[in-house]
Amino acid sequence: MEIGRLQECLRRLPRPEILLRPSLAREAKSTSALEGTYAPLQEIFEGDYLQLSQMSAAVREIRNYMEAAHRGLELIKTKPIIINILSELQGILVEGTRGGEINQGEVRTGPVIIGDESKPVNEARFIPPPAGDELSNALSDWEKWINAENDLSPIIKMALGHYQFETLHPFADGNGRVGRLVITLQFVELFLLNPPLLNLSEWFNSDKDKYKDGLLALSQNGNFDRWVSFFCEAIIGQVTIEINRIEKLLEFRDNLLIKLKLVKQRGMVLELPELLIAHPVVSINKVAVDLGVTYRPARLVVLKLVSMGVLREITGRKYRKLYICTEVFNLLDL
Repeated sequence: MEIGRLQECLRRLPRPEILLRPSLAREAKSTSALEGTYAPLQEIFEGDYLQLSQMSAAVREIRNYMEAAHRGLELIKTKPIIINILSELQGILVEGTRGGEINQGEVRTGPVIIGDESKPVNEARFIPPPAGDELSNALSDWEKWINAENDLSPIIKMALGHYQFETLHPFADGNGRVGRLVITLQFVELFLLNPPLLNLSEWFNSDKDKYKDGLLALSQNGNFDRWVSFFCEAIIGQVTIEINRIEKLLEFRDNLLIKLKLVKQRGMVLELPELLIAHPVVSINKVAVDLGVTYRPARLVVLKLVSMGVLREITGRKYRKLYICTEVFNLLDL
């Protein structure tokens, strides 16, 4: 199984969880792009060091997704994937955005229409079930179905569960992003991949018309095989991309460790390669906190990495400078 290949690759990392945050950042970038929200990955990483008021609307929205994803992964440690949990995650997702103006954090109480808003309703691309008992009953059935124990392949369950969720469109905003987040959560819940470092939104976004048209076509013709085949193609293709990325990140880690030892660096400093994988944009304060040292030795280490060409200052400021590890960033932004 392709996912097994990825899991085996992750076992080569002492701490595979270091890849979770950059992985979710890429997923957040891609899943938002599918909805027409775009921001460079560097700006998303730089958001770690900004107040909300300093972020662009796009970066705020994308980072909301990252927060929702982390919260979701925490919640499913003790709870199944149910609408109450997804409602909480939707509330986080749309916080401070236009999508938070109506029914934030709760199932919609009004209609939603998928299509060109400037055109009449009868020309809509798709109209989900109306709010009320019909939607509530359908969501209850969806919850029971995705959490039922049966002999159905987990991948098929994920593919069909995603289609069903998008068809119901339970929220006033954020349904696509929440639905794709459910896939991430299911990788963990179904014991397929933990941490869930398989970003299907990247694949979907690379052929967004095929993704969106596939969902619509299933509603129109009931051809489940075609949609499941596309979903499986996405998994197979994305696994290859992720394994290639992880192998190159491992190569970066090993090479940097060798370089640090050659210049007589020792102790906590040798944790820097994995720190830079998890946080390719860093500040001196960030390095100090993560290495458990004071500002002065952290500053010396950062300046040493700058002189070695590992880090590059990107703000041009005298104070509160940020540094990027270009090699890691380029691997994450493939």
